[in-house]
Amino acid sequence: MKTHIRASVYQLILVVTFFSSTTQAALVLDRSIVIMDSGSNGREDITVINDSQTEKLYVSVDLYSVASPGQTDQKLQIPDPSSKKEFIASPTKLVIPPGERKLVRLLNLIGPNDKERVYRINFTPIVKPLEVEKIEPNEDGEIIQPGVQIVVAYQVLVIVLPEDSKKQMMVTREGKNATFSNTGNVNILLYNGQQCNPDNKSECSKITGFRLYPGNIKSVELPYDSSLSFSERSYEGVKNVIYD
Repeated sequence: MKTHIRASVYQLILVVTFFSSTTQAALVLDRSIVIMDSGSNGREDITVINDSQTEKLYVSVDLYSVASPGQTDQKLQIPDPSSKKEFIASPTKLVIPPGERKLVRLLNLIGPNDKERVYRINFTPIVKPLEVEKIEPNEDGEIIQPGVQIVVAYQVLVIVLPEDSKKQMMVTREGKNATFSNTGNVNILLYNGQQCNPDNKSECSKITGFRLYPGNIKSVELPYDSSLSFSERSYEGVKNVIYD
């Protein structure tokens, strides 16, 4: 049984939809999130797998740094080639035979800062043009080339932790509203949120999770004026927390 993880899909491109001939990219990645700390020695690898048994896989690897992560003005920026390199993903192009795999190496070149750094890496299959078939003209004398090509690309989140990591979350409650503030220097992921009716403990609602980067503030409207619970993931690991 395959245990490979398909990373976050960030793009789906449909090209011409006149009939049902379909080409599906065979790209699989072994991880969707990479955390680099002092134990990583400045490098990590991502395994890129060609899940097809018949076709070669061509992949473009594009690195972006994330400015103001989690904020309304968040931006993906292409690293300036003229400046000193901080982080690289190599190689930037892959050709993978059917059923095989190759590695993309991630290198942190400047060591940890006092605040975590965030990167996104796009893995995009490169497809060949639709093959031309001999087709008879229609009633108007036009020749329409049918075909469908589907390209599914994946994006990997990379987080470089600071030298002195400090996890700190402030939570304030006011009735059915909870405000979460990340006042530390590392991100915190909250998931598996749940809140139960104080008058009927068996009546519970799921609370959508979110990731808070340093400096992020998130307000959440709740179904009840009662305590709520989350699973909290950080560089320290995972724990269950209850907010009253």
